[in-house]
Amino acid sequence: MTHKKKVILSAGLFILIFAGLLVTATFTDLNISMILTKNALAEHTYYTNHTFGAAFESIGCSPMCLMLAFSFQIFFWFFARKKNMANSLKIILSAASLIGVVISNYVVLNDIIGYLLRHLEKEDSAGAGYITVTVAFLCILFSFLGIMAVRNFSDESIEKLFRFALATIAIAAFSTAIVEVVKGPVGRIRFRAMNMYPENQE
Repeated sequence: MTHKKKVILSAGLFILIFAGLLVTATFTDLNISMILTKNALAEHTYYTNHTFGAAFESIGCSPMCLMLAFSFQIFFWFFARKKNMANSLKIILSAASLIGVVISNYVVLNDIIGYLLRHLEKEDSAGAGYITVTVAFLCILFSFLGIMAVRNFSDESIEKLFRFALATIAIAAFSTAIVEVVKGPVGRIRFRAMNMYPENQE
């Protein structure tokens, strides 16, 4: 089988599986949510007090954002090491990649800390400044450590990982765009909002 046929077959299988999961979720998501939250989400509540559920809720978006942070780290070193590129363009693309790393790490840390504070009922406007400073410090620290870790990769590895990073960012952008386009017109509320206000389901 040729490389082209393998790519077509892989893309076809991905689309088929994705479409199947999408159709299944469309008609069974409410039932699945009820099964998953049984004995974990009390009636008329929005946030669960179940430790397992709270832990995974707090890291819900982390895998994708961490993948994006890693991808932007690859981008940073790919452009920084690019020899046949104008210095001005190299600086712009490297700086943009660095900003991508910082934003990705910020989203992860801000979400995790925010969710944990909500579940612990420790949200306090008086301490918001300290929380912001803490998140910013950890964001800069993790971004620096990530950049330094990828620095040890060989030029050959960076070249090979560039396509992976490009695909990761493209998929993230495409899926986010699809969600935003569909989300507004459909207007479907979250299951836990339905759980909190069951009288408004009709």
